Amino acid sequence: MPCWRARFLLALAPCVSTAACSLIVNTNGLVGSAQEPGADASLGPDATDPISDASITDSSDGSDALAPGKIVVGATSTGNTAGTAAIPIALPTGAMTGDTLVASVFAGNKDATAACVITPAFAWTQVARVDHGIVGTLAIYTHVVDGTEPAMTSFGITSGSSGVAWITDYRGVAVKSPVDDTNGADLGTSMTTYDAPAVQARHAGDLVLVAWGGYAAGATPMFTPPSQLTTRAALTNGGSRGGAGGDTLTLMAGTTSVYTATAAPAPDYALAVTVALVPGP
Repeated sequence: MPCWRARFLLALAPCVSTAACSLIVNTNGLVGSAQEPGADASLGPDATDPISDASITDSSDGSDALAPGKIVVGATSTGNTAGTAAIPIALPTGAMTGDTLVASVFAGNKDATAACVITPAFAWTQVARVDHGIVGTLAIYTHVVDGTEPAMTSFGITSGSSGVAWITDYRGVAVKSPVDDTNGADLGTSMTTYDAPAVQARHAGDLVLVAWGGYAAGATPMFTPPSQLTTRAALTNGGSRGGAGGDTLTLMAGTTSVYTATAAPAPDYALAVTVALVPGP
């Protein structure tokens, strides 16, 4: 076989792969390969793009990490009360069987003699809670939709308490073990910025959600999540309590960022909780 023919056939081999490529024939008769526009030149012909491959291995424990973006966020509903014994709230529009609902509830009473008791109307699982003494509580709950839920629900709170709540619908969260990690902080100083604690996201594609709640005597505090998060709720009860929440998808496993919300006017105190949700069946 002529030498030029052998070189030509050998040059074809690298192009038989998952990476997009085309042949370039130079004027001197040599043949090379080039990737199509948009292909990642850092990947070899047999490499796999970790962002799009659901079978990439998490080196921390050898388990299979799921692809980023698997968790899809649906609608959010909100509710509040200025002093009744429950926070009424609708289920998010479009929630389907198998979806995971995440409820954030901030409630309390400045004259309380005991910490606020929060009682969901149906089967919710508390995954995180942080208290400011006995006068304020921020709690996070999850519930897997099974189709029997009423369109309207409520979170009972200790009589005399007031607060806010919101529920966000997430699709694609692991059902058996939905939570990777949680962390809460009592941010007891009056400030205009509040850092939520970091958590450990063990899987690429974890969804990190953060909630803040705060109280201001004689004022109505409004919280604004940082731009790194997609804001899902920001509300007050029309009185002294306000709260807000947002979320973001992670691209790799590891310690998450510290997310900072702003508050105006400055509340007397604030609470923050961070939760990492696991993607999966």
